[in-house]
Amino acid sequence: MSTDLATLDVLQDLDGTLTEVQDRAGQIDQHGTARTVLGLTEDLPQVMEGIGGLKDTGADLSALRVLAQARALAAKTTGDHNSQFTAAHLAATLSLATGDPENLAATRDLMEDAADAAAREPELVDAEIEEAGQAEPAQPTDLLREYPTGPAGDDAWSEELGRLTSEVDESPASVVPRATELTGLIVADPSVDAGSVRPEVLRRLFTLHRLSQDAGKAAGQDPTVASRDRASFLQTVNSLVPGDMSATAPVEDRILLNRYRSTDPDATPQQRLGAAQQLAHLHAGEGDKRAMAKALLRAGEELEKLKRMAEMYDTYQRAFNLAKDADATDIRIWATIRLAFAQYIAGDKMTATQMLLDQDAELPVENLDGDKEKAAMAEAKVALANLFREAGDRDGKTYFLTQAVGLFEEIGRRDSADQYRAQL
Repeated sequence: MSTDLATLDVLQDLDGTLTEVQDRAGQIDQHGTARTVLGLTEDLPQVMEGIGGLKDTGADLSALRVLAQARALAAKTTGDHNSQFTAAHLAATLSLATGDPENLAATRDLMEDAADAAAREPELVDAEIEEAGQAEPAQPTDLLREYPTGPAGDDAWSEELGRLTSEVDESPASVVPRATELTGLIVADPSVDAGSVRPEVLRRLFTLHRLSQDAGKAAGQDPTVASRDRASFLQTVNSLVPGDMSATAPVEDRILLNRYRSTDPDATPQQRLGAAQQLAHLHAGEGDKRAMAKALLRAGEELEKLKRMAEMYDTYQRAFNLAKDADATDIRIWATIRLAFAQYIAGDKMTATQMLLDQDAELPVENLDGDKEKAAMAEAKVALANLFREAGDRDGKTYFLTQAVGLFEEIGRRDSADQYRAQL
């Protein structure tokens, strides 16, 4: 289930909650006060769940970090090790995001303390897993907990990652929380700082993220949860690798990072452009023309935002040529739409219309294969309908919009079909 962070009490009255918690800071080691603090901060686990969308709320991350750390201390007082670990994990994530190394070290200690305490009490049920109706994952082995980033634990980590990989198909619901738990152990380690992470550890983080994404998909996870997981992962990696990854890093990891960065809403158009261009370069090295064309479409969108129109057009043309060579019809259609739009904003509506008409004739609907191609063609027909509408040709508009509605219905996009049907 998705979490609407803006509706949480703790974010609606962040200053008030912070004041109440800070007023009790001196007595947080007393059970009564600790229980009160836990009640005041009961929404924080949901903040952790939706961490990827936190920046969109405009919340004060430093204030939230104080609350998360206070909750972790209160949970420690009451012996609630799972709440302690989750709150400390949130505090550590926020410390990384705000560049607060002193508090990062303190929250890591709280995470390690919670993990050690939980390991000594195997009957403790993870509250988050219990709510989801899932079985508790195995506790980390001593080596995993003792050496989350050191070379002495490499063999144990390799064995554990191999075990999780084998469980993605057999027991995907258990893989997601376990991957999250192991990621937390890595992030909590004091040696994990920007620019000094061992390549093996960074690779480990990427592997855990992929396992979480694959297992979530196999378990039928809500797509919004997967999206938040990607945003949280990107935030973590960006804090550890501010610039480009090493050229010696696995190319699949470099591709994944640049793919995420190329669509990062918190990045600038220039940063997203750089990531998209790097992504295209990496795909070129792999000989993947389809993926390269898709990356160039992303680059073109950012060039458009930067008003670099000549480069934008050339980039879209390259994407079209590559897509055509790769027989990637859906990407080819999208490239044509973007090229036509470039002509449109340059004032040449006739050329824009002709480009889309030529494509419409070359790619009849009956030859389209799969939802991606049909969805792209539906959008192309909407663009044609809009051009005919602007030209005052009602029949042309109706003709193409009717075809678009039919395609949207065919691929199950009822909302889009209804939206454009209303314009007929």
